[in-house]
Order: sequence, then C-alpha cells, then structure tokens
Amino acid sequence: MDFLALDFETATPQPDSPCELGIAVVRGGVVREVRNWLIKPRYWPYFNPWNVAVHGIKPNDVAEAPRWEHIWDEVAGLLHGSTVVAHNASFDMGVLRSTLASHHLPHPTFQYFCSVTM
Repeated sequence: MDFLALDFETATPQPDSPCELGIAVVRGGVVREVRNWLIKPRYWPYFNPWNVAVHGIKPNDVAEAPRWEHIWDEVAGLLHGSTVVAHNASFDMGVLRSTLASHHLPHPTFQYFCSVTM
C-alpha cells in the first residue's frame, strides 16, 4: 500500500500555528522517505506553555526555521493526489486547512484517513 503518514505540531492552540511537520512516504508497504520541517509560526516568538509541554519545541528551536510559505510548494508536491494517514486526522487536517486559509493558499487534492478511527 502507498500512503503518506503526516503529523503536525503547533505553537499555540490556534490551528494556523504549525511549528513542525513530519511526513513519512510509504511505498509498497516500506517507508521510502521521511521528511521533517521545523517551521517558524505566524505568532513567533510566542509559544503556549501547554503546547511546548506536549512536543518540546521552543521558540529558539524555530528561530532560524523557514516560514510556512517557504516550505509549502515542497509539501504540496508530496500531498497532491496522495493518500494521507494521520493519527487524530481532525487535528492535523484542521491545522492544514487553517494554515492554508490564513496564507491564502489553495488546498491540494488528496484523500485522508484517521488512524484513530481505523
């Protein structure tokens, strides 16, 4: 089976504050590629202490990281036409939709599944 496993971390409770995105590309049932981007979120340098407690990413960790709009073309190329699996997909897809909307970027076409419900 071919799919992408996707996971976001956010800096704040606002869904358009991604500070990290990880994608694993699975082809023929084998992980072929793993991509990870630290992202300088829109609200930098503010990070909610609760979010930091969950993922451990702090403002200094992303101080030199690219902004969302600088990684989007690469991410969109991976997502477009793919099958995406996310654990708690409602969170991850909410982050993606909100971030694309706040940056006025189009949403790529793909299907997704939630591993929690599977």
